[in-house]
Amino acid sequence: MFKLYTPRTVVISIGLVIALFIFSFFFFTANFKPVYYKEQILHKNKIFTPKPGDVLIYEYNILNESGNISFLFWRKVIENRNFTVIYANCTTVTIAGSNISTCINANGTDEESNQSLNSGFFFFAPWMLALSDNFNWKSQVVNSISHEPLENFSVLYIKKTIFLGRDAYVAKVESNGIFGNIEKKIWIDVQNRIVLKEEGKNYTFKLIRAWFPLSEINQTVFSQPQLE
Repeated sequence: MFKLYTPRTVVISIGLVIALFIFSFFFFTANFKPVYYKEQILHKNKIFTPKPGDVLIYEYNILNESGNISFLFWRKVIENRNFTVIYANCTTVTIAGSNISTCINANGTDEESNQSLNSGFFFFAPWMLALSDNFNWKSQVVNSISHEPLENFSVLYIKKTIFLGRDAYVAKVESNGIFGNIEKKIWIDVQNRIVLKEEGKNYTFKLIRAWFPLSEINQTVFSQPQLE
């Protein structure tokens, strides 16, 4: 009876155990996410309104290298049958010249977080839909296993101004975590909640084309001047 346990049988048994382990791992962790977000409550007063055919073009300067980056808006077809076209219930945006895209809902999110969109889409963040005078908001990226914060993120309203001929909020954004401490200043269009300008260490992004009018005029500050 012991002759049944041949080397081949042992190898097959080990293989089955490994396959079962791999299957179990992927089955039980399919919905597992390595991080989650802890955010203060947001009271959004706008919705995300860009529509198919809209375009945003930014001029960038990064470490003295300059150029343009474009974002193209469109609707993704999810079904086309019997002369009926059904579109995704979100607006897709693509970085021109690449296959990088994401789909943004009316509430401004493309995932569960209000902190930002997927990487590369700096023209907007979901928290911008809640901007108002004296806006102050914080969130964290947290490790799902240890529940320790990996990143602390905060936005602070600075003032209201006119920039590129547009009413604009100016906000200070700070984050600290695995990428170190990052600080930037953002000018955000009051009406459309789109970034007009972003300025950080060794870089700037400035909007040069949009579906709404832009003009190069001097900035006029609406807020009270700060005392020295």
